[in-house]
Amino acid sequence: MEPPISQKGGMHATSSRWDAGFSLSRRRYAGAMLAAALLLFSCIAAAAEAALDPRLREQVVQVPLQVELEPQVLTATTYQPPGEGPFPLVVLSHGSPGDGAVRAMMGRYRRLTQIEEFVKRGFAVIVPMRRGYGATGGRWAERYGGCAAPDYYRAGLEAQKDLLATIAFAAKLPFVNPHRVVLVGQSAGGIASIAAASASLEGVIGVVNFSGGRGGRTRTQASRVRPRT
Repeated sequence: MEPPISQKGGMHATSSRWDAGFSLSRRRYAGAMLAAALLLFSCIAAAAEAALDPRLREQVVQVPLQVELEPQVLTATTYQPPGEGPFPLVVLSHGSPGDGAVRAMMGRYRRLTQIEEFVKRGFAVIVPMRRGYGATGGRWAERYGGCAAPDYYRAGLEAQKDLLATIAFAAKLPFVNPHRVVLVGQSAGGIASIAAASASLEGVIGVVNFSGGRGGRTRTQASRVRPRT
């Protein structure tokens, strides 16, 4: 026997409230899981950051930078071969994740396999974290506006400031030969390296650009990449 109309309405209201409560619980659970995952990632990153590699004579340094009369500091990492030097220098520049949250969690850029190859060949290496990235943090300096009219030139000039400050700092290190500097970068770091090289700074004798560029849309266009046959 069907319940009265009033009871039917009450049943629908109860069901709607239960659905809403269940949906809210799922969102809260998902939010809690995301927060836990981020915390775990941060703990793992912090543990990795704590261990410096003695084989590569790894050190964390602070690079002074002045932009529009405002003093700032970049966190960088140095590596060097055995011996006193002075050694030729590689300035290694990182790329730029599309997600701002990922940029903030980059820590230090430690591509140790690649860095070790430079060190084996007699190069000292310095790896700066540019403004707005990882261990340096702060406001992201390389903003280039919206996708409709991006200003990548401006972003390159901002990155150039960070690399020029890094070169000036490294030139004073006792184990660095300031007359033999090579700029190496990948993706946005490749563009940054080219921008820094365009300043024709004394001592910079080469630049290597690995797939340099900005504005990639991997979330929507990655499927368009096809292997060569």
